Amino acid sequence: AATSLAPLESDTPEGHVQRGLNSLADGRFGLALAHFNQALALRPDWPEALLYRGATLAIDGDLDSAFADLDRAIEAEPGRADAYALRAWAHMRTLLRDEDEAGSAISLAREDSAKALEIDPDLLAARSIEASADVMEALNAYESNPEQAVKDFEAGMANLPFVRSCSAAQGPIPSVVWWTP
Repeated sequence: AATSLAPLESDTPEGHVQRGLNSLADGRFGLALAHFNQALALRPDWPEALLYRGATLAIDGDLDSAFADLDRAIEAEPGRADAYALRAWAHMRTLLRDEDEAGSAISLAREDSAKALEIDPDLLAARSIEASADVMEALNAYESNPEQAVKDFEAGMANLPFVRSCSAAQGPIPSVVWWTP
């Protein structure tokens, strides 16, 4: 079933970005990429198209190209919190490709999510990335230091907005309870 996010425009960069977003929503990554490429052919270096193409490339596993697009978008508009959050998310996707890069990827993701939160303290995506980084560090530390693993896991859980709101509403409940089936 087709998903319509907004009325489509003609053969404009904006129209191609919208069609790319519709394609992403439908899970058609190749078609989304083609639309973002067309948007950039019509309007080179447009940060909006670079962000979405970068995200699509990251989903597709082409992280080097994704980082190139996300870096260009940030260079063009350094005040966009969502650009830093997307690049942080792409750094976390590096973990899927290369476990040896875990420490570096997590550190870079933390830097970008911190920058995103500096620009927009309420950006949920950046907070979620911070929480994911905490959890990944806990998993990495588990073998050598189980106490640190628990500490990092609880820090990650505390960063998740859902857990914070539940904890505030229900009182201090150990974070692991939220994950109990």
